[in-house]
Amino acid sequence: FGVNALSKDEDKWVSVNIPLGIKISPFGTLPDLYLLGEYDPMFIIADNMPVINCISLGFRYVLNKRE
Repeated sequence: FGVNALSKDEDKWVSVNIPLGIKISPFGTLPDLYLLGEYDPMFIIADNMPVINCISLGFRYVLNKRE
């Protein structure tokens, strides 16, 4: 669930978020480096409110040692 907490008065709404993502490790020489992508549609629970589409892209490098 999501809420736009910074809005005031009647602009507040609640949404249902359904994130879908992918994590890949494309480099054999860097097995702890991952490329990330996520699509998160936000379905607003209110009349006449559109679906808000959010996309995130990034990378993650794991610093701890594997056992």
